[in-house]
Amino acid sequence: MTEKDLILKGKELLKPKNTKGIYSSEVKKDSFTTFSKVYPTTTENIKETYGLFDLSEKDVLTVTSSGDHIFCAIIEGARKIDSFDINYFAEYYYNLKKAMIESFSLEEFKNIMHDIVRGRIEKDVYLELRKKLNDNYQEFWDQIINFAHSNKYVINSLFFINSYILKNNLWVVNYLSEEKFNVLKEKLPNIQTNFIHCDLNDLDRELNQQYDYMFLSNIADYLTDSIVPQDKNWQKAKDIASDKLLPFIRKNGEIAYAYVYKAFSTGLEDFITQTDNLYPVTCVSDKKEKDFVLTLKK
Repeated sequence: MTEKDLILKGKELLKPKNTKGIYSSEVKKDSFTTFSKVYPTTTENIKETYGLFDLSEKDVLTVTSSGDHIFCAIIEGARKIDSFDINYFAEYYYNLKKAMIESFSLEEFKNIMHDIVRGRIEKDVYLELRKKLNDNYQEFWDQIINFAHSNKYVINSLFFINSYILKNNLWVVNYLSEEKFNVLKEKLPNIQTNFIHCDLNDLDRELNQQYDYMFLSNIADYLTDSIVPQDKNWQKAKDIASDKLLPFIRKNGEIAYAYVYKAFSTGLEDFITQTDNLYPVTCVSDKKEKDFVLTLKK
């Protein structure tokens, strides 16, 4: 199947008539494609990562993913936030999560998130948050929720579920305090995010402006189909950032081209420590270890 075919397949699956197909094994068998599962929350320490940079009044390009990169950039005061993802479903999940934040209190939001990853969303909850969903997002989620309730499907089949995700996400994002959550709720209706649907290799073809910062998350982990030493993937991500993306970075800007989990458990300390720009952050799954953010500066 060609890249064009995959894109058309992803768009087709977003149509309400294909709701059943969204739950099918055909959709879920690939890790990341034009329509696949999403992580319900981040698995990275975005709070510390974004805190390393001055994002106030800056233009940022980041991954769509769980939406947490966008929400955290808003809290850090970014002026413009665009996002990219090969997975069309990520955009639709972001808008559901955005509607949840706009509709409910912090405690209600956290409770609903716990319900979602356990496979359910109550009808009265959805009826309230759907008021904040626009056009095709509302139509899409109406079909998803109605289909799930009518056929006893669990919606957590649409997500990658990790045992530590909800336990740890309180401290790895910056918007889940009462004060910051209310700031995010106030700002969200005025934030317009441009969603770019492509993979990292083609991202430069879709860009038409410069940014102050780019955050590529841990996409480097998925750059090859075969099993290769992880440092080869990091080097590939660095090459793409240097050759293709750096022209879209303003002077003194920076590209975070790789996020490395449990860096010194990988056995690749030499590559990590020889990287010019290296930022340690507290490891998400084990606070005694370190994750690392690898960057290129312009």
